[in-house]
Amino acid sequence: MNSKAHVFKKSLHLIILLVGVALSDVSSANAQVAFGIKGGLSINSLYLDKDDDQVEVLSRPGFFFGPTARLSLPLDGLGLDVAVLYEQRNAKHKSLELIPKGEHPTLVRHQQIAVPVNLRYDVDLNEMWGFYAYAGPQVGFNVGKEIRLDYGTYVPADVTVAINAGLGVALADHLQMSVGYLWCYGKTADIWINRGNPYAREIDKARIGGWQFSICYML
Repeated sequence: MNSKAHVFKKSLHLIILLVGVALSDVSSANAQVAFGIKGGLSINSLYLDKDDDQVEVLSRPGFFFGPTARLSLPLDGLGLDVAVLYEQRNAKHKSLELIPKGEHPTLVRHQQIAVPVNLRYDVDLNEMWGFYAYAGPQVGFNVGKEIRLDYGTYVPADVTVAINAGLGVALADHLQMSVGYLWCYGKTADIWINRGNPYAREIDKARIGGWQFSICYML
């Protein structure tokens, strides 16, 4: 089994396990399921494995949106958030060596279907509002294309794995706002030179992660 298939299989098993545990509690008297729509803004950073002082990477905003579900568990305040999101992480990549005056930026768009599964703990301060903390894994499935850089090709990984955590505020059981951070586990892309011919070789690995600001309306 190749590495991509191995990562995909492990990630899928993890999601199935977490969702299965949550769904097993839905039949209990205390369990409830609520559905909603989630969207937000991300401030992304592009990290390269190799320390190259001839390449500059700049943060750029991205976005995400999609359906979400909250499953309450029998333990007081404890629940599970599961979502299926279209996610686009953006970053600016610029060579300082190959282009005169060091000015040739390229916008990197990493597009994927992301499935975050977060364990969540709520504290209700009164009937109108409360706050919560969350953390959990996220698996992303690439739906984007390769991107031509000024000296190579940015090739998104088929499957990415990340961990996210954050804090949020819930208002009147419907509106939720949160801020969190997403850490990428392993690479999100490879950078190749001479891709498509016999002299092609991988010259770097990249990761995109960063802050996420979201708003969610529960139905």
